Amino acid sequence: MMEREKNFGGFFGSVFDVVGRNITAIAIYTLVVGGINGMGMALGLIEVNDNIGGFNIGATIEQGQSFASVLFTLLGVVVAVVGAYFLLAQFLRTDGRLGTSDTRIWAYIGMTLLSGIGFIFGFLLLVIPGIILLVRWSASSGYLIGKGEGVVDSLRSSWDATRGYSWPIFFAGLVLGLLVSIVVGIFVAAAAYAGGTIVLGFIASLTDAASNAVYYAFGIGVYSVLNDISEETAEVFS
Repeated sequence: MMEREKNFGGFFGSVFDVVGRNITAIAIYTLVVGGINGMGMALGLIEVNDNIGGFNIGATIEQGQSFASVLFTLLGVVVAVVGAYFLLAQFLRTDGRLGTSDTRIWAYIGMTLLSGIGFIFGFLLLVIPGIILLVRWSASSGYLIGKGEGVVDSLRSSWDATRGYSWPIFFAGLVLGLLVSIVVGIFVAAAAYAGGTIVLGFIASLTDAASNAVYYAFGIGVYSVLNDISEETAEVFS
């Protein structure tokens, strides 16, 4: 990946670098994760408003659900989390930043749970702390999967690396989120106009999975910008 400046343009452009190299992987992730959720809705096992994917696991197990429905919901969550891990690993691999061949899926699940708890408490406090954590921990997956650091160390490394760059990362993520919302809105509106509830739910599931893939790409993009390979190579030979 071309080395980018540590500013708004660099962080924002990095996501397109990652996505551009991994279109096939993103398409597979979207079809598998979004397809499973959509299939569950078509079979009546998942509510149309349930969303499965990444850090935003909206699927819930409610009282009165059938055993098959519960199993399908859990299957969707597992596939989403495992799929996210391998997608992130692929992002790092194509950028030459996957420094370990060990599968760190359990560490990733642990970091997902730990950071998720942090985000929840952060947003419950006054919203702003939650946003700060989102920004400062945005590169944590890169450290965990790419460099093989531990769960807490990855969050700490991301926190340290993003120091001084919070505003450009925040605004890059904000603009990206707005663009993704517009694109998703167009697809969902078209589906609502053209089809029924099942079609709408299926399209919403696919766009939700695709959106998560883009956000994962942004996190790896931030990590890549903050960890210039040329600088690391220079340090090795210095």
